Amino acid sequence: MPVVKHPYTNPVADDATSSWVMPSHWNASHTILGYTYKDTLVLTTLTSTTMSMSASVQGINIQMWGAGGGGAGASAPALNAEIGGSGGGGGYCNLFIGAATVTATYYYKCGTAGAGGASGSNPGVAGGTTWFGEASPGTFTALGGAGGVAVTLSTTRVSSAAALGGSASNGTWMITGQNGGKGIRHTGLIVYTDNGGNSAMAPGFPGFGGPTSGATAQGYGCGGGGAAQASTGNAKGGDGGPGLILIDQYY
Repeated sequence: MPVVKHPYTNPVADDATSSWVMPSHWNASHTILGYTYKDTLVLTTLTSTTMSMSASVQGINIQMWGAGGGGAGASAPALNAEIGGSGGGGGYCNLFIGAATVTATYYYKCGTAGAGGASGSNPGVAGGTTWFGEASPGTFTALGGAGGVAVTLSTTRVSSAAALGGSASNGTWMITGQNGGKGIRHTGLIVYTDNGGNSAMAPGFPGFGGPTSGATAQGYGCGGGGAAQASTGNAKGGDGGPGLILIDQYY
């Protein structure tokens, strides 16, 4: 599968379907002492894939985001309420590979977005792991966020547990994803649920929590919103955002 190379202007990623837009605050010089910036590879493929590096590439700066977890669903009988927690954000991993260690072939995979919990008291699905390395699976990883926690119907004030953000491993700079927001049942007809967790420096934003169904994350690596259902009915949790890899190439 070909990899599309572009200097943050082409919105099409390597799978030719995903839309990716460079946030304005990232338009930096990409300066690394002793290297000349050439372009950036945007990788979004969700299956194990190989990529070949040009012989002229002297260094690569890699940023990875694990996928966001899905928010939990909710169900409520008449004159009562239920909430679902939101999904956790994916982990972030950054590393630079210099001229002495750049190899001809790498393997990578972006994490699959965690699905929101089905309508009813159903937990969200954890986001998948994003990885990169010289073998499959790669040793550099950004784990996905946990799925939102469903709450059993209660007649008292109760809150859900927080879905944990994903961690990362073997990078130079690693940041754990933000935990998903808790859902809170305040009274029989008053419920609150917070937004999904962010992934560090990820483009976009997490899914908003209810009312009713949680919103799907609008950013790579971000968690989906939890559902909040007051009185009779069922609501679905929002889906998390998929993983992402950006590779700056230096010559």
